[in-house]
Amino acid sequence: MTLGNSVLTTSTTLRSGNASGIITTGSVTGGAGIKLSLQNNSALGEVRLTGNVTVNQLETFAGGYAVKLTGSNNQISSGTATTFLNTGGVTFGDSTTDVSTFTNGLTATASGVNLAGTVATTNSNMTLGAVTLALDGTVKSGSGIITIASVSGANKLSLQDNTSNSRGLVVVNGTVNIGQIETFAQNYAVSLIGSSVAVASASTFNNTGATTFGDGGNTVDTVTFTGGLTAKAGAVNLNSKLVTTNNLLDIGAVTLAGNSTLQSGTGTITVGSITDGANSYTLNLAGWF
Repeated sequence: MTLGNSVLTTSTTLRSGNASGIITTGSVTGGAGIKLSLQNNSALGEVRLTGNVTVNQLETFAGGYAVKLTGSNNQISSGTATTFLNTGGVTFGDSTTDVSTFTNGLTATASGVNLAGTVATTNSNMTLGAVTLALDGTVKSGSGIITIASVSGANKLSLQDNTSNSRGLVVVNGTVNIGQIETFAQNYAVSLIGSSVAVASASTFNNTGATTFGDGGNTVDTVTFTGGLTAKAGAVNLNSKLVTTNNLLDIGAVTLAGNSTLQSGTGTITVGSITDGANSYTLNLAGWF
């Protein structure tokens, strides 16, 4: 099924007659209360929304199909969070300038997420599954909490944006293997607590809320910033092996949440201060201050 630009005057379902049939649309626009439903529980056919999607609600089902929103400016304004139930993958954007906004929250954990450009909520929570950075990507939520299962891809992931509304915690629970992480000089916290975190390029954590590296100790969690790390705009909670590869490791006030290691090869290690947590811990240092 192929449709051009469409204006919806009532809630509408797009469903291919063949279970594996592909649906392709241009822009889709609907007014207040208009819901766009995609496929059904038995569908396998990919849905390609190539133009801007502006509707009140977007509904998917637990079928094995993919949904791709690749318009430059998608706006889902529902009074409740949008949940992607389809299990074949979700794509937000195909350009670094694309923006998809889910005003009242977003959950996309039933399958992997391909990200290029920005996916946003407006002071509402965002929960994503395994994210692949097809290009540089941004996740932002204002005061809402962002939770991500894992992130991969040789590109940059930006967390929140440089506005005073950026106050929501960002947590990545699992593996990170990306090119670069970017944060901004606003009062929000960032937690990277997977057992393996690897960031290729030098990264600076400008967020003024706390930054947490690991939650399993130095024999479980390894957090590596190959090109170097600066994290002194806010406090640092450390419960891991924190590593650079012959590059600067410069962190501010550190609270030890578990046995931890700082390791930099030939790079300089600079630490603002170190405080034990509630119990007694050991800090092993490999490198020079």
